[in-house]
Amino acid sequence: MTRPRVAFVTPTLDAMGGTEQIAMLEAKALMQRADVTFFVPVDEVKPIAGAEVIAVKHPKLPGVFADEAWFAAASKAIKIHQPKFDVVYSPGINCDCATHINVYANFSEWVEIHKGLPLKNSLREAQRRLRFHRLSAWERRLYKNPALKLATISKLAAERLRHDFGRDDIAVFPSTPEPGRFTPAIRAELRAAARDEFRLGADTFAVVTLGNAWYSKGFDMLYDVWRKLELGRPMQLIVVTTEREDHLKRMLGDLPLDTRLVSRVRQVERLYAAADLVVLASRGETFGLPIAEAGAMHVPVRVSALAGVSSYVPDACVVKPNTAAAWQEAIATVAATPPEEAELRFVADRLAQNSAHERAQRLADWVLGADWVLG
Repeated sequence: MTRPRVAFVTPTLDAMGGTEQIAMLEAKALMQRADVTFFVPVDEVKPIAGAEVIAVKHPKLPGVFADEAWFAAASKAIKIHQPKFDVVYSPGINCDCATHINVYANFSEWVEIHKGLPLKNSLREAQRRLRFHRLSAWERRLYKNPALKLATISKLAAERLRHDFGRDDIAVFPSTPEPGRFTPAIRAELRAAARDEFRLGADTFAVVTLGNAWYSKGFDMLYDVWRKLELGRPMQLIVVTTEREDHLKRMLGDLPLDTRLVSRVRQVERLYAAADLVVLASRGETFGLPIAEAGAMHVPVRVSALAGVSSYVPDACVVKPNTAAAWQEAIATVAATPPEEAELRFVADRLAQNSAHERAQRLADWVLGADWVLG
């Protein structure tokens, strides 16, 4: 049987971030059964054994226009080569000629989330909101095309896409932690050194949250909780974000006591190993991979019901309603009475039911279609 020809359009071949790691597993699964050509920005080009990599040049425009410059350049490059491809796959929006898109972020949802947020004379927030609006316009343009095949990474995200775009034909491939990287054994091995690395005392209760769009991630609620929370023991809130500290101060006020901002963690499993609780107070999230990664390591987790990953963890791990008061109670409860081993095992086992490699193979089945599914 002739191998299909697939264009894989992605803004990065770096497998450092969780979403990027998942995308690379998808790429490897496709390469097993198809001839894959990667289209990436020129400064992201790196060789991939067994695949062609095409460098896409695009103007380095500022701020909100950078996305569209990449989309336009990638679309043009693919169309030049279009006759040679049977399928154009894009993890997220990367061009206007994809035949298959796996939705990792719903920008129309983010527009709705940010409607009620005061800008407080913040140029950064105004630019962010404009970016969400422009990306949601691309979503409306692309997703309402019935010929475009859509997938996403949680049942909740699929329901939101159905609501926003009238699509009831969306495939769901839940995100799953990288195999072998996030395990209870690795947590036990790393924990002591990781606690030292993050300067956490033996009795310090450490809570970790991760994210960049601070309002959608609920940082304001967690700041409010941390200003009021009293545990009767040392405590530390570690916020992993690329948000600038001066911007967060403008929007949220001074950093609460016993709170630390971390701009980047290359080995995120070390962060989870140091944590006593990982939280995601999201106002809207297609999935929420940090909860899955930490849960797979038997780290206690709590997540809002508005994040897609909430469908894949026990009800005890889901905080309802998504308010500062509910979060304060949830965090205090875990600090006072750590979850039993049965809950931790249940979280890890439920997440492990969908292994990352099996997920990538099922997505490859979807991309290639029945005619090209071999074996």
